[in-house]
Amino acid sequence: MIETTYGPKIIIPDFRPFQEVICYFSSLFPEKRAVIAGGAIRDLWVTGDSKQIKDIDVFLLDVKEEEAPILDTHILENSHGQGALYHYIPTYLFKASYGPGVYHYPKCKVTLPGIPFPCELMYSPHATPEDLIRAFDWRACQFSYDGKSSLYPGEEDFSEGKLTLNEKIPYPKSTLRRGLMLEYKYRQLGRTLKLPKSTLLALVAMMAFN
Repeated sequence: MIETTYGPKIIIPDFRPFQEVICYFSSLFPEKRAVIAGGAIRDLWVTGDSKQIKDIDVFLLDVKEEEAPILDTHILENSHGQGALYHYIPTYLFKASYGPGVYHYPKCKVTLPGIPFPCELMYSPHATPEDLIRAFDWRACQFSYDGKSSLYPGEEDFSEGKLTLNEKIPYPKSTLRRGLMLEYKYRQLGRTLKLPKSTLLALVAMMAFN
């Protein structure tokens, strides 16, 4: 644990489940780079409490859209005997929920033995963790860990006590919903992460043109 202005923090590389998740997907896809990004990293870093983690978002980087079904087939053919459970939702098209350039056909949830959180596997064309999280709609979601290094640009929002919007928002309705949920979630945890009125009005205006 380390102390910061926000309270005690778990050092992300020391958190065993994250290490094991990265190790698993890196061995399954040795030619791709596996990265954990988003809420799991953020919630552990901000609260220091692993109970706040609901699931782990795992991204394979530098994936072309036409590679997605090939990678899905690879999972089904090579994961047997490792104790992993895969749940596919073929009617669900996951695309750009975090921002432009994130996709998975079909959506895939993975339960790994010994890991207390389900994993959600997604593919991204972004080549680096920096590019990946830069595409996320809210800066408060911009946290990542690739097994070697961690990125925490989203920490600035918690320092400032307010949500900061990405410049490119393809789906303002989903972004607004997520922003309101983030504000509510951290209010319940006794932390300030306000959705500025000007940002709310900007998203409402974007919705009128979508």
